[in-house]
Amino acid sequence: MKHLPTLFCGAVFFATASVSFSPAYGAASIGLNFVGGNNNGTDTLIPTLSAGVVPQTNWNNLTGSNTNSTADGVTVVDSTGAATGVTALWTNGAGNYDNSSTSGTAPLSTNGDQILLNGGIWGATPRGGGPSVTVSNVPYSSYEVIVTSLLDHGGTIISTTLVGGSTVYANQTQNPADAGYIDGTSSSFTYTQATDTTGTGTGLADYALFSGLSGTSFTVSEDIVSGAATAANLSSIEIVNLTIPEPASLFLLGVAVLGFSSRRRAV
Repeated sequence: MKHLPTLFCGAVFFATASVSFSPAYGAASIGLNFVGGNNNGTDTLIPTLSAGVVPQTNWNNLTGSNTNSTADGVTVVDSTGAATGVTALWTNGAGNYDNSSTSGTAPLSTNGDQILLNGGIWGATPRGGGPSVTVSNVPYSSYEVIVTSLLDHGGTIISTTLVGGSTVYANQTQNPADAGYIDGTSSSFTYTQATDTTGTGTGLADYALFSGLSGTSFTVSEDIVSGAATAANLSSIEIVNLTIPEPASLFLLGVAVLGFSSRRRAV
């Protein structure tokens, strides 16, 4: 009878763990960081520095203009550092850009989010076309895509489109060097999701979220709608794995927890 409480506690813990599991924030993700054109290191993330709307390490730094990840010599890895087979192909009519080159304020070297949104690929319809990125060989059966953007001039409305899907609009009233953005001092960063799908009454935002994706490839693009800036700046793409583990995997997790609990009681 002394073993019954141990088995019961283990069963309860397993049930709780399976219910609270959050695949969006517990599974691996893939981050693509589009580096600006200054080539001074202010837009490059080191593997151990965390950044992103869904924080992750091991960002892939993509440096080419009008090129692709393979040409950059980049083996795209996920947040654990494991190779994925993912490739990215992009176009951008106005080349690469750094916000700090306009603002004069470099990102804080210990703030991954300031570094992530400092650079990007740049363009708009009147300037050779807006930035467009096609990502292929996505290894996840269910995932979401997060696209970040921060322009060099406040008061500009941009559109971010999942090609073949939806479009959202963001009114970027903030300037890059404003407090909470690329100010060179803050330890935090202000992420705000774009939710306007009509282009009217557009609120302040710096990222777009597309959920419920399942194909092995997707394309996202940006463009200027109105305002002071002359081109959109696509800074990064995150691919977040939403795949729920097979029941057998959850069962093995429960068995492992049960065994650990029994062992602790025995000791």
